[in-house]
Amino acid sequence: MIERGQGCVLIVGSTVVCAPSYEGAAYRASKVALRSYMETLAIELAPFGVRVNMLTPGPFPTGLVKDLPEEQRQASAREVPLGNREGLLEEVRGAAVFLLSDRLASFITGAEVFVDGGLHLRPLGIGTAEAVRRLNQA
Repeated sequence: MIERGQGCVLIVGSTVVCAPSYEGAAYRASKVALRSYMETLAIELAPFGVRVNMLTPGPFPTGLVKDLPEEQRQASAREVPLGNREGLLEEVRGAAVFLLSDRLASFITGAEVFVDGGLHLRPLGIGTAEAVRRLNQA
């Protein structure tokens, strides 16, 4: 990429960095470190025309969650502000294609794009989704 004077690196993050969880210290630490790595690579490779961005998906039907009890997956999906559902693979795929496109994203580097239905913004620990809805009703 450096020799060609163009290219794109896409790093995949995780919304796990937005809230701590039990038994996830190593995984969470590795994902937190990826953001700093992405930012450093972005400024180091920019003079060579190489873009570096990060795609951070939320809950999606992947191998990581396929063995979880359905009740647990549904409970997690209900916490997603936009639609109370898991994401569709084409939704995260579209964001990846956008970030990797030299035509569509040629001036984007060092960016983190969340494809999580707003899950990373959810104020965890203050109550249920219904309690949050009541806070916002007139």
